Amino acid sequence: MKKFDIYGLAFGILGFGILIWFFVSLIPEHLNIYYPISVEKAAQIGDFVGGVVATLFSIAAFLLLYETLNMQKSEIKENQAIMQKQAFESNLFQMINMHNDFVKEFDIQSGKIAEDQGGIKGGTIITIGRDSFNYVYTNYMKKNIIKSRVTAREYIKNEIFDILFNIWRDDLNHYFKHSCEIVTYIYKSSYGKYDTKYFLDLFASGLSDSEKALFFYYILFYGNKELKSIIKEYDFFYDLPDEKLIDNIHKTWIYE
Repeated sequence: MKKFDIYGLAFGILGFGILIWFFVSLIPEHLNIYYPISVEKAAQIGDFVGGVVATLFSIAAFLLLYETLNMQKSEIKENQAIMQKQAFESNLFQMINMHNDFVKEFDIQSGKIAEDQGGIKGGTIITIGRDSFNYVYTNYMKKNIIKSRVTAREYIKNEIFDILFNIWRDDLNHYFKHSCEIVTYIYKSSYGKYDTKYFLDLFASGLSDSEKALFFYYILFYGNKELKSIIKEYDFFYDLPDEKLIDNIHKTWIYE
């Protein structure tokens, strides 16, 4: 029972107690009910009771009403919080569905690779969907690094990642920007660190290791301070295998 409920109940009981005392006072000694009641005495007691009891009942009613309004206010806040969370989750899942559509539409065409090397335009599709990210990362980015044997940050960005990004800009630009929007939306819209961590992990769980690796380098090279801060605070890439990166030391770069 709430504090104001107890106070209201106490004032109500006190008021009823005074009423009982009033009726008892009108009964003469030895409880002789045939004894004539003093009108003057009844009027004096009635005036007293009317003033005191009415006040007590008013206080009790006010306290109970106050507590009722507080309860209604609390319920409204809880309902609003539930509705806001439902709206957040609905928007998030729509964003994740759109993200999955970007993944499904990403394809690797043989002519696209040749075009970057001054060859033909257009060609047969080598791979599509999630496998495309693995192809880009394994057969283009990581393979070129291994050939060059250079793992310096500026070289990876300028000579490998930027070129890779420009070849598949139409697909990767939408993919990376939308991924950043999802991370930022979760951070700004969720409720408390637990929920933020839960939804970030939920989003990350839908990414393949190659997607995470490419997203890692994108944030490392292009991410703003806010995005990097979120990634570090919630350890977004905690389950990205070290061996998936070009070099194990690269994972420490994002925490600098």
